[in-house]
Amino acid sequence: MSIAANLINDLYSRRTIKPGLQRIKKLLNVFSVKKIPFKVIHIAGTNGKGSTATMISQILKGCKKRTGLFISPHLSRINERISINGKSISDKDFTLYAKKIRNILLKKEPLLLQETTFFEYITLLSVLYFIDKKVEWAVYETGMGGRLDATNIFPSKICVITNISKEHSAFLGKTKKKIALEKFAIIKAGAKTITAVEEKLCTSTLKILGKNKMRSFLIDKDFSVTVNEKKGFYHKLQYSDSKNSITFEYIIKTPLKIQCNNSAMAIKASYEALKGAISKEKFVSVCKKVLKKNILRGRFQVFGKKRLVIVDVSHNPASINALVDTILHLDVKSKWCIIFGVLEDKEYKLMFESLGKITKDFVFTEPVSERALNPYALKNKLGKNVEKCKIIIKKNIEDAFFYWKEKKASKNCIICGSFFVAGPALKILENSFDKR
Repeated sequence: MSIAANLINDLYSRRTIKPGLQRIKKLLNVFSVKKIPFKVIHIAGTNGKGSTATMISQILKGCKKRTGLFISPHLSRINERISINGKSISDKDFTLYAKKIRNILLKKEPLLLQETTFFEYITLLSVLYFIDKKVEWAVYETGMGGRLDATNIFPSKICVITNISKEHSAFLGKTKKKIALEKFAIIKAGAKTITAVEEKLCTSTLKILGKNKMRSFLIDKDFSVTVNEKKGFYHKLQYSDSKNSITFEYIIKTPLKIQCNNSAMAIKASYEALKGAISKEKFVSVCKKVLKKNILRGRFQVFGKKRLVIVDVSHNPASINALVDTILHLDVKSKWCIIFGVLEDKEYKLMFESLGKITKDFVFTEPVSERALNPYALKNKLGKNVEKCKIIIKKNIEDAFFYWKEKKASKNCIICGSFFVAGPALKILENSFDKR
């Protein structure tokens, strides 16, 4: 086995959830990172973090800023988590930095090496890589929550909270209020905060945290986005920021309503980051050009023409509801088959009930993850919910897809339920199906 393969296997063996900042702070100290030399935009929220982060990084790149991007999880390759100006870290550099971290910790702090989690290791790797490559801005997506997330070590200039709904209740709390407190905890002194969280929850959370006097910008209050036209698989939108005298129309190539808010937050965050450093005319031109591109892998990504295959990373009730609502409003008359796989800690019953509004025809499969819920166990746990459904079980995503391809000739297909279902599906589709 190669050195690179050994390193990656070692990283994956560390995939456990251990909230806390003490280890990442020790790691930065070992590598003499006393001060982060690049400016950071930090993003938390339940859904839309990765989409918003990607759009911000592309806007900043379009404005000629050398921009790093850190996202979690990845879809196809671990390299996707760390990129600069849209280009993922190379296999060579990933191996170089991973090996460097391991060797130095083995020599100086062997116990810390043993305790370091996968996410902390990757976070550290991104910091060292971005420093060496001299990025000006870095956009960081939290892994889980915010307060105790390993990414919460930056003096962020801009913070974005996309939205709040129930998730990871065992770690973040069982109410939206408690979850909001965890996610809003990424906001640092002097940072500007952009959010689509409802005003009442936002205001009360900031007050509890003692951050109510910080500069915050709420969607539909301080900036807004309206739908001028929705047709097929795209939205024509209008962004407005009256205080900064910015209003313009732009297109995003997705029917997902949630991406309207995500794109607006990306515009606002990017403008606040670059305010005074770029003309409004140039900024608007870049936003229009960047957002018109279909840059969001796995977010309602459509393949095929006569037979559609839609891959979506929706993995909790809120994102599944958004997917279902979008499908119901599409002008697609053919029936759907859903390839569905989930992780064992997700609210799969609520997700399945929502998907039942589209079809009763399912293929259950197993995500590529150590936390995957076995598809047979999924069927058993759903109990009476599956009585009126046709359920086919396939062990892996490849078998599930080719079952649909061969047996479901008259139907369209949706693949959803987990990043760890969408990622393997994209590997297949990007080599065998036409992009729409």
